[in-house]
Amino acid sequence: MSSNNIRNAYKKWQDQHPNFITPELEKFSIRKPYVIELSSGHGTDNSKMFGVSVFMKDAEQGRGAFVAADHDLNKPFHDKTEARNYYELLRDLFQEHGDHEKVVKQVAENILTNK
Repeated sequence: MSSNNIRNAYKKWQDQHPNFITPELEKFSIRKPYVIELSSGHGTDNSKMFGVSVFMKDAEQGRGAFVAADHDLNKPFHDKTEARNYYELLRDLFQEHGDHEKVVKQVAENILTNK
């Protein structure tokens, strides 16, 4: 499936299956086979929230379905700049490595070195 087809399928799926806290799609990037998403909405206290999630095609559910690729990479934010920075970090790491395990390792190392 081409990136354009994945993009169209993901947009359609996301419109039908929005996150209940961050349903508004801000942007997303395709890094085959992953989709990295930045979305926004309001928390239970009505504060502005942002979410970064990583999805991949769900082969069991058919062509138009997606599933969270790794819940450990998905993160909520109250600050848009922090959310955007994390989104860009994941996007760039998936572009560079393409391998899920390497991305998880890099994120963990990045968190540890920035503490």
